[in-house]
Amino acid sequence: MQSTNKYLDQVQHLREFGYVHIKSIINQSKIDDFRDTFFSLFNFYSHNKVESNFDSEEFVLKLNEFRKKDPDTLHGLFRTFKHTYAFNNLFNERALYSLISSILKEAYLNLIIAENQFRLDEPNDRLFTLEWHQDSTYYEQDRNGKDSLVINMCVQNNTSEMGVPRLIQGSHKLGKLENNKITKFNTNVEQNKVDNSYIDKEKIKIIEPDAGDIVIYDMNLIHQSGYNSTQKARFSVIGRAFNPKSTDYHHYYYPRKELIGK
Repeated sequence: MQSTNKYLDQVQHLREFGYVHIKSIINQSKIDDFRDTFFSLFNFYSHNKVESNFDSEEFVLKLNEFRKKDPDTLHGLFRTFKHTYAFNNLFNERALYSLISSILKEAYLNLIIAENQFRLDEPNDRLFTLEWHQDSTYYEQDRNGKDSLVINMCVQNNTSEMGVPRLIQGSHKLGKLENNKITKFNTNVEQNKVDNSYIDKEKIKIIEPDAGDIVIYDMNLIHQSGYNSTQKARFSVIGRAFNPKSTDYHHYYYPRKELIGK
Protein backbone atom coordinates (compact mmCIF):
# COMPACT_ATOMS: atom_id res chain seq x y z
CA MET A 1 0.00 0.00 0.00
CA GLN A 2 1.13 3.51 -0.80
CA SER A 3 2.20 5.73 2.08
CA THR A 4 -0.45 8.30 3.01
CA ASN A 5 2.11 10.82 4.31
CA LYS A 6 2.49 12.64 0.99
CA TYR A 7 -1.24 13.20 0.65
CA LEU A 8 -2.15 13.45 4.33
CA ASP A 9 -3.62 16.96 4.06
CA GLN A 10 -5.68 16.06 0.99
CA VAL A 11 -7.00 12.87 2.61
CA GLN A 12 -7.98 14.74 5.76
CA HIS A 13 -9.75 17.44 3.73
CA LEU A 14 -11.77 14.83 1.87
CA ARG A 15 -12.67 13.05 5.12
CA GLU A 16 -13.91 16.33 6.63
CA PHE A 17 -15.62 18.04 3.70
CA GLY A 18 -16.28 15.17 1.28
CA TYR A 19 -14.15 16.53 -1.56
CA VAL A 20 -10.61 17.60 -2.40
CA HIS A 21 -9.25 19.80 -5.21
CA ILE A 22 -5.79 18.83 -6.52
CA LYS A 23 -3.93 21.20 -8.83
CA SER A 24 -2.06 20.22 -12.02
CA ILE A 25 -2.10 16.45 -11.69
CA ILE A 26 -3.00 15.56 -15.31
CA ASN A 27 -0.26 15.95 -17.90
CA GLN A 28 -1.02 18.76 -20.36
CA SER A 29 0.17 16.69 -23.33
CA LYS A 30 -2.53 14.12 -22.55
CA ILE A 31 -5.14 16.85 -22.45
CA ASP A 32 -3.90 18.12 -25.82
CA ASP A 33 -4.19 14.60 -27.28
CA PHE A 34 -7.68 14.26 -25.83
CA ARG A 35 -8.76 17.58 -27.32
CA ASP A 36 -7.30 16.87 -30.75
CA THR A 37 -8.84 13.39 -30.87
CA PHE A 38 -12.26 14.71 -29.94
CA PHE A 39 -12.30 17.38 -32.63
CA SER A 40 -10.80 15.00 -35.19
CA LEU A 41 -13.69 12.55 -34.67
CA PHE A 42 -16.29 15.28 -34.38
CA ASN A 43 -15.20 16.84 -37.67
CA PHE A 44 -15.06 13.44 -39.37
CA TYR A 45 -18.61 12.44 -38.41
CA SER A 46 -20.19 15.90 -38.76
CA HIS A 47 -18.28 16.84 -41.95
CA ASN A 48 -16.98 20.05 -40.42
CA LYS A 49 -13.63 21.75 -39.92
CA VAL A 50 -14.03 23.16 -36.42
CA GLU A 51 -10.77 24.26 -34.79
CA SER A 52 -9.35 22.08 -32.02
CA ASN A 53 -10.32 24.39 -29.17
CA PHE A 54 -12.51 23.52 -26.17
CA ASP A 55 -13.63 27.13 -25.87
CA SER A 56 -14.72 27.44 -29.48
CA GLU A 57 -18.13 29.11 -29.82
CA GLU A 58 -18.25 27.87 -33.42
CA PHE A 59 -18.22 24.31 -32.07
CA VAL A 60 -21.44 24.93 -30.12
CA LEU A 61 -23.17 26.11 -33.31
CA LYS A 62 -21.92 23.13 -35.34
CA LEU A 63 -22.89 20.75 -32.54
CA ASN A 64 -26.50 22.00 -32.63
CA GLU A 65 -26.57 21.65 -36.41
CA PHE A 66 -25.21 18.11 -36.16
CA ARG A 67 -27.83 17.16 -33.56
CA LYS A 68 -30.68 18.38 -35.74
CA LYS A 69 -29.32 16.69 -38.84
CA ASP A 70 -28.21 13.31 -37.45
CA PRO A 71 -28.93 12.80 -33.71
CA ASP A 72 -28.27 9.05 -33.83
CA THR A 73 -24.75 9.48 -35.20
CA LEU A 74 -24.01 12.20 -32.65
CA HIS A 75 -25.18 9.95 -29.83
CA GLY A 76 -23.02 7.14 -31.17
CA LEU A 77 -20.01 9.44 -31.36
CA PHE A 78 -20.27 10.32 -27.68
CA ARG A 79 -20.62 6.66 -26.73
CA THR A 80 -17.64 5.75 -28.91
CA PHE A 81 -15.30 8.54 -27.92
CA LYS A 82 -14.84 7.40 -24.34
CA HIS A 83 -13.30 4.16 -25.64
CA THR A 84 -10.46 5.91 -27.49
CA TYR A 85 -6.88 5.72 -26.30
CA ALA A 86 -6.69 9.50 -25.84
CA PHE A 87 -9.67 9.50 -23.47
CA ASN A 88 -8.56 6.54 -21.35
CA ASN A 89 -4.95 7.71 -21.25
CA LEU A 90 -6.07 10.68 -19.11
CA PHE A 91 -6.59 8.24 -16.23
CA ASN A 92 -3.15 6.69 -16.70
CA GLU A 93 -1.37 8.93 -14.19
CA ARG A 94 0.72 7.43 -11.39
CA ALA A 95 0.09 10.49 -9.20
CA LEU A 96 -3.66 9.98 -9.56
CA TYR A 97 -3.46 6.34 -8.53
CA SER A 98 -1.15 7.18 -5.62
CA LEU A 99 -3.64 9.73 -4.34
CA ILE A 100 -6.56 7.30 -4.69
CA SER A 101 -4.43 4.66 -2.95
CA SER A 102 -3.93 6.99 0.00
CA ILE A 103 -7.64 7.74 0.28
CA LEU A 104 -8.94 4.19 -0.12
CA LYS A 105 -6.02 2.65 1.82
CA GLU A 106 -5.24 0.03 -0.80
CA ALA A 107 -2.28 -0.63 -3.09
CA TYR A 108 -2.70 1.31 -6.31
CA LEU A 109 -2.14 -1.84 -8.40
CA ASN A 110 -5.32 -3.33 -6.93
CA LEU A 111 -7.56 -0.33 -7.53
CA ILE A 112 -10.28 -0.11 -10.14
CA ILE A 113 -11.00 3.12 -12.01
CA ALA A 114 -14.03 2.51 -14.21
CA GLU A 115 -17.53 3.73 -15.12
CA ASN A 116 -15.85 6.50 -17.11
CA GLN A 117 -17.97 9.25 -18.57
CA PHE A 118 -17.47 11.94 -21.15
CA ARG A 119 -19.80 14.82 -20.35
CA LEU A 120 -20.44 17.99 -22.30
CA ASP A 121 -22.49 20.80 -20.75
CA GLU A 122 -23.83 23.02 -23.49
CA PRO A 123 -24.79 26.67 -23.00
CA ASN A 124 -28.23 27.28 -21.48
CA ASP A 125 -29.09 23.58 -21.25
CA ARG A 126 -31.36 22.39 -18.45
CA LEU A 127 -32.48 19.05 -19.86
CA PHE A 128 -29.29 17.17 -19.01
CA THR A 129 -28.41 18.93 -15.77
CA LEU A 130 -28.58 16.67 -12.73
CA GLU A 131 -30.56 17.51 -9.61
CA TRP A 132 -29.13 17.04 -6.08
CA HIS A 133 -27.98 13.42 -5.89
CA GLN A 134 -25.33 10.97 -4.68
CA ASP A 135 -23.30 8.91 -7.15
CA SER A 136 -23.46 5.94 -4.77
CA THR A 137 -27.09 5.38 -5.81
CA TYR A 138 -26.01 4.85 -9.42
CA TYR A 139 -22.99 2.58 -8.87
CA GLU A 140 -23.67 -0.58 -6.91
CA GLN A 141 -20.07 -1.85 -6.95
CA ASP A 142 -19.78 -0.30 -3.48
CA ARG A 143 -23.03 -1.02 -1.68
CA ASN A 144 -22.67 1.71 0.95
CA GLY A 145 -20.57 4.19 -1.05
CA LYS A 146 -17.89 4.35 1.65
CA ASP A 147 -14.96 2.82 -0.25
CA SER A 148 -15.33 4.48 -3.63
CA LEU A 149 -14.76 7.91 -5.13
CA VAL A 150 -15.83 10.20 -7.95
CA ILE A 151 -12.96 11.57 -10.06
CA ASN A 152 -13.72 14.74 -12.01
CA MET A 153 -10.92 15.65 -14.43
CA CYS A 154 -10.66 19.14 -15.83
CA VAL A 155 -9.48 19.53 -19.40
CA GLN A 156 -10.17 23.27 -19.71
CA ASN A 157 -10.21 26.23 -17.33
CA ASN A 158 -13.56 26.34 -15.54
CA THR A 159 -15.59 29.18 -14.08
CA SER A 160 -18.80 29.01 -12.07
CA GLU A 161 -20.67 30.52 -15.04
CA MET A 162 -19.77 27.44 -17.09
CA GLY A 163 -21.90 25.22 -14.87
CA VAL A 164 -19.35 23.49 -12.64
CA PRO A 165 -20.92 21.10 -10.08
CA ARG A 166 -22.23 22.45 -6.79
CA LEU A 167 -21.27 20.41 -3.72
CA ILE A 168 -22.82 20.25 -0.26
CA GLN A 169 -19.80 20.25 2.04
CA GLY A 170 -19.85 17.51 4.66
CA SER A 171 -23.00 15.87 3.30
CA HIS A 172 -21.14 12.57 2.75
CA LYS A 173 -21.31 12.03 6.51
CA LEU A 174 -25.05 11.38 6.14
CA GLY A 175 -24.21 8.10 4.42
CA LYS A 176 -26.07 6.63 1.48
CA LEU A 177 -29.55 8.16 1.44
CA GLU A 178 -32.84 7.11 -0.08
CA ASN A 179 -33.08 8.71 -3.51
CA ASN A 180 -36.28 9.31 -5.47
CA LYS A 181 -36.43 8.64 -9.19
CA ILE A 182 -37.56 11.62 -11.26
CA THR A 183 -37.80 12.59 -14.92
CA LYS A 184 -37.40 16.07 -16.39
CA PHE A 185 -39.39 17.87 -19.08
CA ASN A 186 -41.55 14.83 -19.91
CA THR A 187 -38.60 12.72 -21.07
CA ASN A 188 -38.00 9.04 -20.32
CA VAL A 189 -34.57 9.73 -18.80
CA GLU A 190 -34.63 8.95 -15.09
CA GLN A 191 -32.53 10.65 -12.42
CA ASN A 192 -31.97 9.90 -8.76
CA LYS A 193 -32.68 12.82 -6.44
CA VAL A 194 -32.24 13.27 -2.69
CA ASP A 195 -34.94 14.99 -0.67
CA ASN A 196 -34.56 18.77 -0.42
CA SER A 197 -34.52 18.51 3.38
CA TYR A 198 -30.90 17.35 3.12
CA ILE A 199 -29.80 20.44 1.19
CA ASP A 200 -28.04 22.98 3.40
CA LYS A 201 -27.57 26.01 1.16
CA GLU A 202 -25.08 27.54 3.58
CA LYS A 203 -22.71 24.65 2.87
CA ILE A 204 -22.79 24.85 -0.93
CA LYS A 205 -19.28 24.84 -2.40
CA ILE A 206 -18.46 25.81 -6.00
CA ILE A 207 -14.96 24.94 -7.23
CA GLU A 208 -13.44 26.60 -10.31
CA PRO A 209 -10.65 24.22 -11.39
CA ASP A 210 -8.19 24.77 -14.22
CA ALA A 211 -7.08 22.41 -16.97
CA GLY A 212 -5.01 19.60 -15.45
CA ASP A 213 -6.73 19.78 -12.06
CA ILE A 214 -8.89 17.05 -10.58
CA VAL A 215 -11.69 17.29 -8.06
CA ILE A 216 -12.30 14.09 -6.12
CA TYR A 217 -15.33 13.58 -3.95
CA ASP A 218 -16.82 10.93 -1.74
CA MET A 219 -19.41 8.78 -3.53
CA ASN A 220 -21.99 9.82 -0.90
CA LEU A 221 -21.37 13.56 -1.28
CA ILE A 222 -24.57 15.36 -2.34
CA HIS A 223 -24.01 17.44 -5.46
CA GLN A 224 -25.78 18.75 -8.54
CA SER A 225 -24.97 20.11 -11.98
CA GLY A 226 -24.46 23.82 -12.39
CA TYR A 227 -26.00 25.92 -15.15
CA ASN A 228 -23.83 26.95 -18.10
CA SER A 229 -24.70 30.58 -18.84
CA THR A 230 -21.72 31.16 -21.16
CA GLN A 231 -21.52 30.77 -24.93
CA LYS A 232 -19.08 27.85 -24.83
CA ALA A 233 -19.36 24.20 -23.89
CA ARG A 234 -17.87 22.73 -20.71
CA PHE A 235 -16.05 19.43 -21.29
CA SER A 236 -15.74 16.95 -18.42
CA VAL A 237 -14.00 13.61 -17.97
CA ILE A 238 -15.37 11.62 -15.04
CA GLY A 239 -14.46 8.27 -13.52
CA ARG A 240 -15.19 6.26 -10.40
CA ALA A 241 -12.61 4.52 -8.24
CA PHE A 242 -13.38 1.30 -6.35
CA ASN A 243 -11.50 -0.84 -3.84
CA PRO A 244 -12.12 -4.51 -4.75
CA LYS A 245 -10.99 -5.56 -1.26
CA SER A 246 -13.72 -3.57 0.47
CA THR A 247 -16.19 -5.65 2.46
CA ASP A 248 -18.97 -3.77 0.64
CA TYR A 249 -17.57 -4.36 -2.84
CA HIS A 250 -19.97 -6.00 -5.29
CA HIS A 251 -18.34 -7.83 -8.21
CA TYR A 252 -19.09 -6.92 -11.79
CA TYR A 253 -21.54 -9.28 -13.42
CA TYR A 254 -22.46 -9.50 -17.07
CA PRO A 255 -25.42 -11.14 -18.80
CA ARG A 256 -24.78 -14.78 -19.65
CA LYS A 257 -24.21 -15.37 -23.37
CA GLU A 258 -24.80 -18.80 -24.85
CA LEU A 259 -22.47 -20.00 -27.58
CA ILE A 260 -24.28 -21.09 -30.72
CA GLY A 261 -22.87 -24.09 -32.57
CA LYS A 262 -19.73 -26.04 -31.78
